[in-house]
Amino acid sequence: MKFKAVFSIFLSSILLFACKKENDRTQWDVEVLGPVLYASLSINELLADSIIQSNSDGSVSLIVEQEFYNLEPDSIYKIPDTTITNIAVWPIFSANIFPGFAFPNQDNKISLGLGSVQLTKAIVSKGSIEIELKNSLPEKLIYTYSIPKAKKNGLAFTIVKEVNAADINGPGIYQGNFSLEGYTIDLTGVNGTQFNTIAYTLSAISDPGGNNFTINFNDIVINLKSTLRDMEASYVKGYLGQNSVSESSSNTTGLASFVRGGYIQLDSVSLDLNIENYIGADAQIYFNSLSSVNSRTGSTVTLTAPSLLQRPLNINRAQESGPPLSPVIPSLHNFHLDNSNSNLQAFVENLPERIHYDVNLNMNPLGNNFSLYTDFLYRDFLVKGKLILKMPFRFAADNLLLVDTQDISLNELTNLDPIGPLTLTLVASNGFPVDFDLQLFTLDENKNVTDSILIPGNISRANVDAQYKVTSPVITRIEIPVDEARKDHIRNSKFMGIRTKFNTPDYAQLIQLYSHYKLDLKLIANGTYYIR
Repeated sequence: MKFKAVFSIFLSSILLFACKKENDRTQWDVEVLGPVLYASLSINELLADSIIQSNSDGSVSLIVEQEFYNLEPDSIYKIPDTTITNIAVWPIFSANIFPGFAFPNQDNKISLGLGSVQLTKAIVSKGSIEIELKNSLPEKLIYTYSIPKAKKNGLAFTIVKEVNAADINGPGIYQGNFSLEGYTIDLTGVNGTQFNTIAYTLSAISDPGGNNFTINFNDIVINLKSTLRDMEASYVKGYLGQNSVSESSSNTTGLASFVRGGYIQLDSVSLDLNIENYIGADAQIYFNSLSSVNSRTGSTVTLTAPSLLQRPLNINRAQESGPPLSPVIPSLHNFHLDNSNSNLQAFVENLPERIHYDVNLNMNPLGNNFSLYTDFLYRDFLVKGKLILKMPFRFAADNLLLVDTQDISLNELTNLDPIGPLTLTLVASNGFPVDFDLQLFTLDENKNVTDSILIPGNISRANVDAQYKVTSPVITRIEIPVDEARKDHIRNSKFMGIRTKFNTPDYAQLIQLYSHYKLDLKLIANGTYYIR
C-alpha cells in the first residue's frame, strides 16, 4: 500500500498550519476554517506497489510476481585450490655448466579436481596463480613459466623471473602472485584430448653473464611450487556431469509486504510457474513440495498439484546465441495451476508471508552420450524460477489488515511552532463496497510507535445493489484533534506507519472490485492561527 504522498501532505498540512509570524509590537489570533488536503484514490493507488490489471468489463485483478529459485554455479562445479610441486634433478654424472645453459624439462600439467564434471574450456573471472621458484645452484637461474593455452588479448600467460644463487643460508627463492582474470584457458592438455587439464611449460637457464660451475648427479636444477587459488570462471564448456543439486529454502512473498492479518476468501486464482534454463545442459527438475506458510496464524498449507509436484519435469538445454550482452537463448518452461488442477485457492487464502520449497535439479539425466562435451555455463546465466500469481479482485474479506511503513522528510519545514487547539476533520467519500478502518502512526528512528494520528473509526462502505455492485458513495466524517504533543511527534518522526483494515459486506459473500471505484479524501482544518 502506498498512501505516502497523501499522508506526507497531511503531515505537512498540520505543521504548516502551525507556522509562527513574528512582530515585536503586534500580535493577534485568527480563527481559520478551510480544506488543507484532497486526494482521490483508486485501487491502483491503494495498492501502488502491486501490478493491477484492468479487464475489458472494468473488473480488476491483482498480479504478484515472485522469484523463488536461483541456482548458484558453485552447486554444479567448484574449482578447488590446487597446489603442485615440480622438481627436476640432474640425471647423469657431474658436468661443467657454462653461462646460458638451458636445463631440460618436460611438459607438465595441472589437473583440476572437478569430479564428474569434465571441462574443456574456461574463461577466468577471478583467481590467481601463486608461484614459488627455488635455486639450489651456485649461479643465478632465469626461469620461464608459461601456460601456452591460457591467452588474454591473444598473448599466452608467461612470466620470466630471475632467482638468485644459493648461499650459506640456503637456496635462492622467488615468490609471486599473478592474476589470471580475463584469461581464456584451453583445458584439453598438450594434445587436446584431455579435460580439466592445464598444460604448462617450465624452463631454466643459467645466468648468461655468470660463471661456469660444476653440477653433480641428482642436484636439483628446477624447483617449482604453484598454487591455483580462488578460481572462478565466467564461462565454462565441456560436460557438466550428472550432479544432483538439492535446495530446501523459503522466500518472502509479495503479499507479505503489505498483508498482515485477517481472512480472505477468493473466487478464483491462477499460478504460473516459469522455469528459465540458461545452462547449456539438459536437466530434470523435481519439486518435492511447495508450502504456503503463515507464521502469524501458525498455518501451513501444502500445495497439492499432481501435474507439477513429485514427478520429474524435463528441462531442455539452452542455446548459445553469440552476442556478448545476451549470450544465451534460454529454454522456457511454463506450468499452470488453477482451481481445477490443484488446491491453489486454499494455498493463497492462507495469506502466506513465505513460500517454502524443496526441489532437486538433476543435470544431464541421459549422461554424456548426447552432450559430447558441448555443455556450457555462463556464471551470470543459470536457472531461474518465477511464480506469477493472478488473483481476480472478486473476494470476501474479514478484518483483512494491510500495513505499510514509509520514510518521511519534513526537513524543509524549519520555522515551526505549535499553535493552539486544532481539529482536523477527515471527510471520506467511499466508492468502494468495503469498510475501511484507517489509522496512521508516527514512528521514531527505531520504528517504534510514538503516536496514532487517526483516531480509529470506520470509513463506511458505499451503497450496493443486490449483486453488491456500488450504486452510490457514502460520506463519513472523522474528527482528529491535534494538540501540542501530537505536533511534536509528527515533527520529530522519521517514519510513517499506515494500517488499513478491510471488511466486505456479508462475509463470506464475494464482491467484485472495479477500476472506477474511488475513495475521495478531504482534510479540513479548524483552529486558531497566532500572529505575533
